[in-house]
Amino acid sequence: YIPGFRPENKDGYIQLVTHNYQAHNINSHEMEMLDAQPYTYDATIKGNFPEYAYPTDLNLTLKCGAQVMFVKNDTDKRYFNGMIGEVVKISNDGFTVSPKSDPEQLIEVHKDVWENTRYVLDEKTKEIKEKVDGTFEQYPVKLAWAITIHKSQGLTFNHVMIDASSAFAHGQTYVALSRCRTLEGIVLTSRISQSAIIADKHIDAYNNEMTKRRVDNDKLTLMRHNYSLHLVAELFNFEKERIGLASMTRIFQEFLSSTYASTTRVYEDMLRIFDMQVMNVSGTFHQQYTQMLHSLNGDVENEALQVRIRKGAEYFADKLYDVRELIENTQIDIDNAATKKRITTTRSDLLLQVRLHIKLLEIAADEGFTTSSYLQNRAKILLQIEESSNTKSSTNQKNATTKSTDKESIPTEIKNGDLYYRLKAWRAQRATADGVPAYMVLNTKALIAMANYVPTETKYLIRMPHFGNKSMEKYGAELLELIKAYAQEHNLKPAMPDSALQQPAEQQPEAPKEPKEKTYEKTLRLYLEGKKPQAIADERELALSTIISHLARYISSGEVHFDDLVSPANFERTKAYFATHPYSKELRLTDIRNSMGDDISFNDIKLSMLKLGYIK
Repeated sequence: YIPGFRPENKDGYIQLVTHNYQAHNINSHEMEMLDAQPYTYDATIKGNFPEYAYPTDLNLTLKCGAQVMFVKNDTDKRYFNGMIGEVVKISNDGFTVSPKSDPEQLIEVHKDVWENTRYVLDEKTKEIKEKVDGTFEQYPVKLAWAITIHKSQGLTFNHVMIDASSAFAHGQTYVALSRCRTLEGIVLTSRISQSAIIADKHIDAYNNEMTKRRVDNDKLTLMRHNYSLHLVAELFNFEKERIGLASMTRIFQEFLSSTYASTTRVYEDMLRIFDMQVMNVSGTFHQQYTQMLHSLNGDVENEALQVRIRKGAEYFADKLYDVRELIENTQIDIDNAATKKRITTTRSDLLLQVRLHIKLLEIAADEGFTTSSYLQNRAKILLQIEESSNTKSSTNQKNATTKSTDKESIPTEIKNGDLYYRLKAWRAQRATADGVPAYMVLNTKALIAMANYVPTETKYLIRMPHFGNKSMEKYGAELLELIKAYAQEHNLKPAMPDSALQQPAEQQPEAPKEPKEKTYEKTLRLYLEGKKPQAIADERELALSTIISHLARYISSGEVHFDDLVSPANFERTKAYFATHPYSKELRLTDIRNSMGDDISFNDIKLSMLKLGYIK
């Protein structure tokens, strides 16, 4: 503690103070004491660079003999942020600084540029990138007889004078005392009172808690293994899909079963199949990979485990394709606004979850599983799907406002789709003309019945469900004219015998359904039609690796040619690799690909190994 301390200029002391006005007054006083010509250098600002972010003065005034501090690291390493020096030569064109730590060195200072950046999401790669909003160009120095303690954070000096008597923030005095490299280099120009040492109780509490929660290497390893298990379990957890599918089924059962009886039954069947083939199997699979992970001490990259993960991912992705197809093809008309909103929200959420899960499973089936890639892919895919959903939503809204009668959907219960559209268009026009909601003109159940039964006479029309005498009196003539015109165009007659007309439309006997084509059979059919694997993947909205795995089933039968899936060059590369690297079960597919290069796919390697007889 040396009150009134005045150091020698050569020592390069810098004074740390608590407030900006103190630093400004000290620097202004020292500048006035110099008997030399002042020079002012103006900064150049381009774009957006806020004043509070200026790294040094907008108008920098210096004199020969001024003590300055560099405020940026030099790319040529001549100076660094926090270096103290003295201006020894100056002119309108610039100046030269001699560091206090090495007076013999002369640094010719040039202007430098700071960038004001912000982070944006790249729409193509879905990666976070920097975008430059503006720049600030100026000489990278500032007057430095004194600076505030706040601005000294992160800097280190050889000699400091500290005035912390007016400290007002937590840790401010600590920052000042810790700026100097040695205790001998510190001079206090004012006493530090108890009131100037301010501790944050939250930091004290945190430090105390952290001493109790120290993690050793063994515990850290265990936590890492548990986290890997957590992510694998997340990949193979289908509870969200089950909840969404059950919600859709329940909505149909409670509100729509009378109008859409067959669709309701389809959802009921899908829920039962999902429970058997997904929920039950995933529970057993969870026990298997959990036991394997424990026996492998949490080594998630073990090849035997990776094989199980890839096969499991392929199996469950195949099951989710059926769910996705059902949801995407569920197109129905609903009169009740509350029910419509509820099913639209449920369907949208379920479809988003299924699409995300399918993408993650496809990647795992193709590349295996690692913690880092799973987290990166999950974030990237979610952004892509949400963006795609938003784009489709805005497009649909635009189309709805410009073409309200577009053929946007055909409920599965409809037999004559074109008649259904004509009836919908007529209903929309009458509703607009009458100023009433569409369902008050013609109930959806009545609309579906008319589209199915083609009632061309009054005796048939009056017996349609939810179409009474008042409706007949008001709209009968128009509807009969419309339906007759359609029937004549398509040479149709009323579709129901008299005895069946008493039954509601939803109770009509259904034609037997053709057996559903399995997903890999559909892929084979498209292949046999002459389509290439990539074209099939695009048409079916599936990953190319999934299409390849479908077609690989048929190589042994001769229905699919091996050369259509793997190029001869890549097969020869794989064959050459194993000529110098003997195969073993411990050899991981990831290691093989790392050795061969990223330009060959996992599928090419797997199929080549299959042909070479290394795997089955």
